[in-house]
Amino acid sequence: AVALSPDESTLYVANNEGKHVHVLDAATGAETARVFVGDQPYDLKMDAPRNQLAVSLWGESHVVFVDLASNTVISEAETGKNPEVMLLGPGGERLYVANSDSDTVSVVDLASRSVVETLSLRLWHPTLRGLSPNHLALSPDEQSLLVTSPGVNAVEVFDLVTLDHLGSIPTAWYPSAIAFSPATDELYVTNMKGVGAGPSTGD
Repeated sequence: AVALSPDESTLYVANNEGKHVHVLDAATGAETARVFVGDQPYDLKMDAPRNQLAVSLWGESHVVFVDLASNTVISEAETGKNPEVMLLGPGGERLYVANSDSDTVSVVDLASRSVVETLSLRLWHPTLRGLSPNHLALSPDEQSLLVTSPGVNAVEVFDLVTLDHLGSIPTAWYPSAIAFSPATDELYVTNMKGVGAGPSTGD
């Protein structure tokens, strides 16, 4: 992942094969700093009001926060195993983190840099493991949180205020990313493994 500083002068790049976030001059591409963050940084989210960068660590079980003024890690929030994609909530007060190997989504308060809620996808699929949530989106009205659930070929929908589960949207095989069209409010889903074999006919 990459992220721009609030003034767009600095580019932050996650080195997923390593343990660093590289800090580059956005105009020249020259590296100006290198921040040690931990094993396999995956996604980056800029928290401009607090002058910090959130980094999910795919090889670990937490998100770290980098102070942009000093380019140092100042805090970490324990999540589930293998945190992947992150999403900023409305107003930029909360951060949602998809934990692929724990079948959970962590809700992080950005002011305290701590987890305040955990959504378990297993509550709606109690006999299954390996649901592997790997992508997140907000509904156009910002009232719902959508979470890909590749293990059951679905997108789970949660009320953003109460965090109640509102239902599941069937998809093709292994949904890996979701996005809404700003023109039509339609939900688009990429399916990493195609359409799948479909239901068995019993033959």
